[in-house]
Order: sequence, then structure tokens, then C-alpha cells
Amino acid sequence: MAPLILETPAEQECFEKYTLSAINWTLNFNYWTAGTQRGCAGQWSWCDPGNNYLSLGDNLKWEIGQPDNKGGKEDCVHLRILLNSTGTVLTDRNCTSKYIFLCEAKAANLQTPPCSKPTCPKFLERNTTLFNGNELNDFYSYGSWVSACGRNFLFSNVKKKFSEAWKACNAIGLTLLSLDSVEKNKCFTKMTNRYSQKVNDSDYWTSGTNSNCTEKFNWCSKDANFVDNQVLWKSGEPNLANGECVYVTIKNGTLERSPLGVAACNSQKYYVCEVRQRGTAQRGLEIECMALWDVSEADVQMLLLGYRNYTTRIKCFMKCIGEDKKLFVNGQLDPGDTLRLLELATQEEPEEMEKGFNGYVQCSSITGDDECVVAAKIYDCGVENLPNITQKMVDEGKGSPEELIPPVPCVPEMRSCVTESMPCIKDLALTNAFNNNKQTSIGTGVWMNSKNKTIFISYKMDLKSIDFAHQYCCSLGMRLIELPSRTEMEEFASLVPQNLIDSLRFLFSDVQQINDTAEVSCISKKLLTTDLYQHIYTYGEMPGMGCGPQIYYIDLIFTYRTPVIKLMKLDFDQFNGVMSGSFACA
Repeated sequence: MAPLILETPAEQECFEKYTLSAINWTLNFNYWTAGTQRGCAGQWSWCDPGNNYLSLGDNLKWEIGQPDNKGGKEDCVHLRILLNSTGTVLTDRNCTSKYIFLCEAKAANLQTPPCSKPTCPKFLERNTTLFNGNELNDFYSYGSWVSACGRNFLFSNVKKKFSEAWKACNAIGLTLLSLDSVEKNKCFTKMTNRYSQKVNDSDYWTSGTNSNCTEKFNWCSKDANFVDNQVLWKSGEPNLANGECVYVTIKNGTLERSPLGVAACNSQKYYVCEVRQRGTAQRGLEIECMALWDVSEADVQMLLLGYRNYTTRIKCFMKCIGEDKKLFVNGQLDPGDTLRLLELATQEEPEEMEKGFNGYVQCSSITGDDECVVAAKIYDCGVENLPNITQKMVDEGKGSPEELIPPVPCVPEMRSCVTESMPCIKDLALTNAFNNNKQTSIGTGVWMNSKNKTIFISYKMDLKSIDFAHQYCCSLGMRLIELPSRTEMEEFASLVPQNLIDSLRFLFSDVQQINDTAEVSCISKKLLTTDLYQHIYTYGEMPGMGCGPQIYYIDLIFTYRTPVIKLMKLDFDQFNGVMSGSFACA
């Protein structure tokens, strides 16, 4: 091959059409060609492989004001692909400047190069008929939803071929699962352990394939080739005789230690879809990398403010960001994507671009065994030597400021005991006063037969948080009352003092979900009886999953002293506002 020669305007126009035909140009924007005026100022020529000189001609498209031989040192021809997708132009540049070079050869003289990546399915727009605005209709019907690792995951409840699984995920605004790092494998394993009752012991399609490219596997959802030390193959895999598409195995409620295998793409398997949690593209990425490396919001803010005394986790957070942007691959800077981002950041400033390319040569030479350390050192190299350009590259890499909204209003989580992590401190003086007087400044005592003790019922108030009710019960040497059966709930309703008769809400003990259909009281671990759910009012399946940690409360509406009881559920975050009502302790 030889450097690019554009002998005629028709050749330049043909090249332009090629660049414009790409929906998203993913290559670089600045290239050296074979053009020069060295040795013959003002006579621009193409230097061909036989050292013959061919005139550039008069009708090629130069950038406005070019060539200008700035400083008397611009003797070589540079090709620029315009950012606004209007074509290509030639400029003259200093021959010592650093650019990527563009080569050509007659097709008949070329051997077919090895494939660089497999053939992936095309991304499809989501099916708007399945949505009400941004929210997916009947989202529980698609399978089990789980939130972890900075992402929302859907474990399908039906089996499909690989291509159909891809389409099914895209149709609802998600993509097929990519397990592209050891860290994500670890996080995914913890998630399947925690939610083992929500997933089938089976094989699930991922987005991995080597279709039409035996030498390379690619995570199609991320357009990222497999990195050998980040892929956990089963023993004997990948066995290409079995097929071209990659699946992951969940067994005994967890991910196998080496979970990946290949199978025929037309095999019927369950599949996992995923999407980043709500936020801009940059914020979604930050949340994911924070989750994978257990990094706090404060740590990230310190990094953004220029704090340089990095912890190990922050170094790995930086590696995570770089890998997702495809700037950092196999423990080093990736030249293609890094230089492309540098071009985008300095496109209109040739001198800044030249500084950037020189800086790339310096910073890309940093190597080491610890990839997290290398990522941090490379970032420091950019900040120290090219602070303005590095900041522009960071800004350019953030992507669209538009907020990305997942297709479900929330990802259902198992209800857990939200009060377990709260302190519970007994106030001896308050306890003694209540035992003697059967009342306090905010409530009164009532004997409850099923509890075989005096319980405490607060007066109606604005409950600003569950913390207050929990801690007040603890101060009395009690806990929020447990009412695990309809019988106990009705007895409690009959004990409400006359001065509290009203449409009233009573907060009671939180519950823990032990599977999709059963819950227990957090303190006694008594199973909530099924008759409770006859009168439950909430969003979603009952008692099914809720959107995050939840609490129960009772609505009592008295009609001629007869209580109408409604068992209600409310998201914990929603409750921690202001809810007019009462609480009870036992």
C-alpha cells in the first residue's frame, strides 16, 4: 500500500461520498496524504510509490485560505474530514507534525485482511406502541426486574433465539447483557445471589458473538471486542463447534465461577436485558462505575475538584470510565479512540491538535502491571502537561446532556427491614413515666389482649419520618407494633381511643420480603397471613415487588364506630416527607 493520492476531483468526490455514507463516522478526521511541495515551492505534487511526481491539479477542494505555507514551513498535504459532515478538504501542514496516515492500494492487489470484529445485529428503535410516554406498559409481564451494578436488569420469562432476544430488548429500550469486565461479573454474581428467587437456573443469552469472524468475539451491545483477561469462559470454551453466540449460566441461584459458553444462535434460551439507571450519559456511566468499584459520591466530587491523592478505588473508577469510553484497553491508551477524541476537542485549532498529538505520544508510553494505577498516571500526565486539552477531552467525552430515562418507573426491590440499621435507645425516665401514668405528652396507653401488654398509641400528628416513630417506640422500651394477622389488626382498630376516631393512618412495623409471595414481620419474623392482602391498596402486584424499600400503614375510617380497615403500602422515600397520621408501639 502507499499514502493516499487523489489524482482528480472525481476521486476526491468519491472519497467524500464514502465518508458521508457512514451514518456515524467512527474513524479519525485528520490524515497525512502523499502530497508535498518539498524541493519545489509552490508546485504541489503527489509522490507515488515509484518516486514519480504527479501534479495535484487545480480543481481539488482545498480549505478556504489554503494552502498558505504558514511560517514558510508547511510543505506537506493533510486531508481533513469535516466535522459538520459536508465532505473533505485539503490543507498544507508542517511535515514534522504528527497525524495518522491514510493508505490506499488497488483492490486487485490486496489480500483480504483478517476480520476486525464480528457481524452484530443492528440496533433497533424502541417500539413506542409498548409505552405510555416514557413508561413501559405492564412492565412486570416481561419478567423479573432487578437493580444493581448501576444498571437495571430484566431477566426474561420466555426463551428466544439470539436474534429475537436482541430485538426484544431493543423494543423496550434496553440492550442484551454484556459481561465485559471482571468487576461486572462480580457485581452480577452478587446480584443473582441476592435475588436468587427471581431468576431461573438456566442459560441466558448475552450480547456476545463471533458471527462471521472466528478470530474475534464482540460484546455487540457495547461494540467492544472481548478482552482476554476480562472474560470468564467455562472449561473447554469457547468451543466454536457449538455455535457463535455467547450465553451465561446461572446455577443454584448464582452465576457460575466461569459462566460463559457458546451455543448455536438459533437455540432457544432465556435472556437478560440491561439499561443504565436514570441520568445523562455521563452521569449514568459515573453511577455504574461507582457501583462496580464501591466509590462514594464524595470521592467522585473530590476527583472532579482536582484532588490528586487517589485511593485505589478511585484509580479503578478512572479505569472504568476510560474503558467504557474505549480510551483505555488492555492496560494502555487505545490510539484510535483516544486520538479521535483529541481531534474532536481541538479540531478547529491545528496548533492545539499538534500539542495534543505530542502529548499523546508522551502519555501513551506509560505502562505497568496494575491497570488502575496506569489509568490514574495517564490521567495525571494529561492534566500536568495539557490541562486545557485534557479538560476539553473530558467535556467532549461526556456525551449528550439529555437525561436518559429507563422504561420502568422504578426497579422493584425486595422489601427489607428499613429500621434494622437505625439506632434503638431506651429512655428510662420516659419508660418509667409511661408505666406509671399510661400516657406521655404525645400519646396514651391501651391494653391489648393478643399482645398481653399495654401498647402505646400516639395522637394524630405530622409524621415527618419513620425515624421519629421508630426512635420514640425505642425510648419507651418498645418497637413499632407488629400486626401480622387480620385478627390482630381488627383488635387494634377496636382499641383506638374515642378522641382519635377519624379517618386516620397508623404506621406499624416494617416487614421483610422472603420471596415473591411471602413476607414476615421484621422483629418477630412472624409470617403475615394471607387475609391481610384482601384489603391492600398500592401500585403493582400484591404482595409482589415494590419500588425500593417499603413500609405498611393502616387506614382506619370509622363509620358509626365500626372501623373500615385498609392495609396500605408506601415507598419508604415517599413516606419520609410529611404524612398526617399516628403510630403505635408494643
